[in-house]
Amino acid sequence: MAGASTLRLHPLELLPLVAVAALLPTAYLTGAPYVSIVQRLAILGIATLAGAIVAVRFLRVAAPLVRLLAGVSLTFVIYGALPPLLERRLPMLADEALWRIEVSFLGTTAVEVLQATVSPELTMFFGLIYSLHAPLFYVPAIVHWRAGRKRDAEAILLAISLAMHLGFIGYFLWPAYGPVSTMSGLAPLGENVATRTVAAYGVAMGTFPSLHAAVCGMVAIDGWRSSRRAGAIYTVIAILIWLSTLYLRYHWVPDLIAGLLLAVLCLGMARQWVTRDVACPPSSMRSRGASVEQWREVGG
Repeated sequence: MAGASTLRLHPLELLPLVAVAALLPTAYLTGAPYVSIVQRLAILGIATLAGAIVAVRFLRVAAPLVRLLAGVSLTFVIYGALPPLLERRLPMLADEALWRIEVSFLGTTAVEVLQATVSPELTMFFGLIYSLHAPLFYVPAIVHWRAGRKRDAEAILLAISLAMHLGFIGYFLWPAYGPVSTMSGLAPLGENVATRTVAAYGVAMGTFPSLHAAVCGMVAIDGWRSSRRAGAIYTVIAILIWLSTLYLRYHWVPDLIAGLLLAVLCLGMARQWVTRDVACPPSSMRSRGASVEQWREVGG
């Protein structure tokens, strides 16, 4: 039974495979440094596999949960391989268009409004808040899993992965630096450990749509399905993360709106897939008389 199920790749594993299958030919056709991209994929992929092995063998985390968490971690593998490809899109920057759209709706930009509040303390605070994006990939799913809501854990992880991969397409089609590298004459934010970390790891031209907005948005929406307390906590975190992206000048307001729309779309798609999948185990398992519960337990 287990052997039959392990041959079936989960969408969390299929999505990065499709991404790699699209990324490598695109890099070759656009003249991007192909070898550098392959090296990044290999190093980050091996690191993800090693982390999964450690979690199962030494930390004794349930293998089905580790498989799901490793699946969503693969989005970071793709993310880390994007910079050499996006550099080829430099002539196609969308910042001026995003700037005009924001001004047309607000009469100004959020960055210009917030610059009056700039201080070293706020820069440190929002730098740390901005970094809360990373734990949101894992913490809500682990909470669901430990509470016995395994389908909810799977759904939120799949939604995040979908949003990330669709967001990567947005990065390629509409590359943008964000206000931080576009607008001049603003009050200096200063630097700290958090902002330097983002500068070192973040994808410079990856702003539209805002995946920070998408991930924290879908976690907040998902939280309200569990309890008012979870919904309220995740909503406050989401609002703070949104504010941090504007205060730190990483995103335009249209980036955030696009991210929220992406969150709603991907959360709906993920829940639909999980609901349908849990009701339809593979034919190989049905023929053996396996129940839906047995199908879910082996990580289908």
